[in-house]
Amino acid sequence: MRGKMSLLHTTKRMHIFIDETASNDGQVMLLGAIYVPEEVMQTVDNDINALRKRIAKDLRNRKYPVTQPETHGVKERRRLRLERPRIRRGGWPEIHAQEIWNGDGVFSKDRSDAKIFERHLIYLKNALDIYKRNKIFFRTFISTASRRRLTALFAPNHHADYDGFYTGDVSRSRFKDLYDNIYVQALAEMLTTIEEDSLEYDWEADIICDAGQKHEVYRSLVAFEFFRSQGIFTKIADPIFLDSDKSNLIQLCDTVTFIYGKLEALVDSKNEMHRHYEILESIVKEYVDPTYLYKARIGAGRPSTDKQIYIQEIFALNLLFFHSGGHASTLQARERRFHQLINNLEIVS
Repeated sequence: MRGKMSLLHTTKRMHIFIDETASNDGQVMLLGAIYVPEEVMQTVDNDINALRKRIAKDLRNRKYPVTQPETHGVKERRRLRLERPRIRRGGWPEIHAQEIWNGDGVFSKDRSDAKIFERHLIYLKNALDIYKRNKIFFRTFISTASRRRLTALFAPNHHADYDGFYTGDVSRSRFKDLYDNIYVQALAEMLTTIEEDSLEYDWEADIICDAGQKHEVYRSLVAFEFFRSQGIFTKIADPIFLDSDKSNLIQLCDTVTFIYGKLEALVDSKNEMHRHYEILESIVKEYVDPTYLYKARIGAGRPSTDKQIYIQEIFALNLLFFHSGGHASTLQARERRFHQLINNLEIVS
């Protein structure tokens, strides 16, 4: 671990990959990030490619349906149908932890194969071994505990505080939908936390997020320009959003976040007697806990700082004026109103 911590302090560029996972009932959602130092990026990417290649060979040798011709008249999952042509042409499967764990989609197979779960568990452990041995770190940005903290900050109907700021063509319902969205809230908290980490360790940071959620509004925040004029977010780049099949590192983040979130879901539901609890607990202890950044600082009692609240407020105004509808003809008026409001906010340190 000494070498890992040394690299945490000495790297000058950190690549941060973000993905989310949720329990089957949608009640426990986790936004997780892996912090990958520049020095190991290429090695990690090569290691994941090698693992994907080995898994593809294993799927073919064991005649998984995704490697076989389509059977007409047999109903199949959409992911399996979509991926079959690529896999049959020699492509490698995406390391998608939920599919692997559930034996679903690309990883679906006749349940009479008694060893399927054990084999898939090895796939996941192999991915986690790449994560652990390559000086990568893990953070969670929202869990059941931090959801309670966010709920207190983004209280029900708190969006109504912005009623006096609307222009006539901005949609109140669209703003409320974004403002209350847990992914949008979580990414705002994530960005402030990465900012703090970057300042503490003196890195420049790139942020790459899995595409497909409403937090993609962060692709184009006018607020970033303002923040940087105030000396905030000067060490992190604007987030980039990629589909997971375009990034091995997002797939790796998916695996770590899924395993950690799966265990947290059982703990939150007080379901420690579940047959998978011991398996998940042992995996998390072996692979994830030793690399978890500042676990003690992320409890439910940790209050938001003045700086975090200030940043959240500006993010909210950005969502209101630029992502909640509005005609092109009113853009300049909305920009003027946005800058007027944020310039009147108290800048906190």
